[in-house]
Amino acid sequence: MNRVAVICAGLLAAASFVAPSDTQAHEVQPMIATVAPSGSNANYRLMIRNTDAMPITLEINPYRVEITEAGAAVRTPEDADVILFPPQTIVQPGGEQAIQIRYVGDPGVTTGRLYAIVVSQLPVDFTTLNTSSNSQTQVKIGFDFVSHMVVQPPSAKANLVVGPATRQANNDLVFEVSNTGDGVALLRTAEWSLVPQNGAPVAVVADNVEFGAFGAILPGGKRTMTIPAANTAGLTGNVTVAINLK
Repeated sequence: MNRVAVICAGLLAAASFVAPSDTQAHEVQPMIATVAPSGSNANYRLMIRNTDAMPITLEINPYRVEITEAGAAVRTPEDADVILFPPQTIVQPGGEQAIQIRYVGDPGVTTGRLYAIVVSQLPVDFTTLNTSSNSQTQVKIGFDFVSHMVVQPPSAKANLVVGPATRQANNDLVFEVSNTGDGVALLRTAEWSLVPQNGAPVAVVADNVEFGAFGAILPGGKRTMTIPAANTAGLTGNVTVAINLK
């Protein structure tokens, strides 16, 4: 009797979006790159390193990314705007592979766009034979890594407008943030602080801000966010949230 289990560990790992894990058999750098809509700066090189003891087979695919108001990423396949080479590769143990990524879409875009370059490790077959029951267990394990590409002209800048912070019954602070600029706002690399009516601002670590699963806001996007009471440093009264994008 054969038993088959397929384990696909999907990971959206990007320094500015979702914190990466250290359990994968390969490393991908950079996790995020910003390129121009045209010219010599419309591309970047993605480096993949095999940290495993066996060869890995990888498949690389581009996607266009939209972000919901709840902070979830929606990816759709995108073959027209992005070309990459090679689309498939085998990386030997300890070896590296460079993937050339180029934006070839509309060169006249004026607002930031976001694309995902998904690096998928094709499932590795670990088959075990149970001699006592004469059965075979087949386990296939694969991982996904994602590098993100921001496409926008050099002049494009995000501009975050923060609404009033409302204190909930449990003392959490809830507020709305809108990106009125023409660039992509990266939330995890921003500097966050709480500004009370009286007293000095209090810094807040980005990881302590609940802004959804995806740490970016596209131009024209908005997000309702929460700073838990445990991170408000005992501030009372009216508090303003300040965000300084890097």
